[in-house]
Amino acid sequence: MGWPHTSKWLGTAALFALGCEKEPTQQKAGELGNGVFTYSCSRSSDAQCDDEHKVSASAFDALALGAYFQMGGPSGTASLNPASDLRVVYAGATAEWHTVATGHTAVMAIGYESEVIDMVHLHTVAPTQIVVAKKLISGDFSGEIGNVSFDVDLDDAIQLRAAPADADGNILAGALPCTWTSMDATVVEISGDETDNVVSLITKNTGQGKLLVELGELAAEVTVDVGVTP
Repeated sequence: MGWPHTSKWLGTAALFALGCEKEPTQQKAGELGNGVFTYSCSRSSDAQCDDEHKVSASAFDALALGAYFQMGGPSGTASLNPASDLRVVYAGATAEWHTVATGHTAVMAIGYESEVIDMVHLHTVAPTQIVVAKKLISGDFSGEIGNVSFDVDLDDAIQLRAAPADADGNILAGALPCTWTSMDATVVEISGDETDNVVSLITKNTGQGKLLVELGELAAEVTVDVGVTP
């Protein structure tokens, strides 16, 4: 039996996610009832694997267009094969899956005797906006949409988290190319990996600073008003 694609992705996905403190995986039962498929982040900019905030009930059902991720099949899987390479493709050089078109795609787990073990559907969605959330280092993230503004104290230790979202504000899974830029480093600087979707900020002076976050083809401007609590 011939298949349109063969990957060498065996069993449970290996872990390549940078900056995550614990194994960032999610499981979904196969549609034939013979096992589970495992989602893993392949890059640090995948909001699905932020330690404190998962993006969706099922990453398999809400993948961002253009995103990268890793996936493992049920026990006994020799390869994972999409029914079509038109929506999701496997990049063997980096052991990643890449979404290239919107819609649903069936992925089959193929055994060592070329038998179909199980299958799962992936759903790719085009992101239309960026969700940006702020947290104190000791607190929790709270989400806002689009071009956002935050008030912080000069001595606050804060982080910002960006994630792609659909038109309804549902956060999507998968790593997209991410870049943070400080447009006024005299007020606020970015600390850490500027290609991670979560960054720490260093407030340097009171005033208004602006940040630009680019996530895939999307961009959002974040205004940070730095003041002093009386």
